[in-house]
Amino acid sequence: MRRIERRARAACAAALLLVVLAGCEQHRPAREAEPQAQAAKAPAWLKSELYFGRTKPVGEVSAAEWEAFLAEEVTPRFPDGLTVLDAYGQWRNADGKIGKESTKLLVLVHPDEPAAARKIGELIEVYKKRFTQESVLWVKHPVEVKF
Repeated sequence: MRRIERRARAACAAALLLVVLAGCEQHRPAREAEPQAQAAKAPAWLKSELYFGRTKPVGEVSAAEWEAFLAEEVTPRFPDGLTVLDAYGQWRNADGKIGKESTKLLVLVHPDEPAAARKIGELIEVYKKRFTQESVLWVKHPVEVKF
């Protein structure tokens, strides 16, 4: 008889423990889901770095030409903000020769959306045509932003 009582008590304790644990499980997903839901609503962001070489077939892209490109092409496409840094770099060109030149590094932080990618592609094409460039390097990284 005592064995039956012990088993009954153990079964009741186990059942009570399951009820308590089940109650805890119901609340945990609700708390965890809130940050996930907020993250799902927030757009993904990218940091795009564009390396614009300044050497032209004859001469160099002048400060005035760069400022005009920035004002006419970049700012209208990305009016919310940008950063421009002066840089110096080198690369191997299509002929296999090492080219060295002054560079403008344009940094854009933007939502990861097709419209932004299209605008950056347009900038690259305009710059290549305007200043007879072989290429413009585009590096992009996913980033977390807070304003």
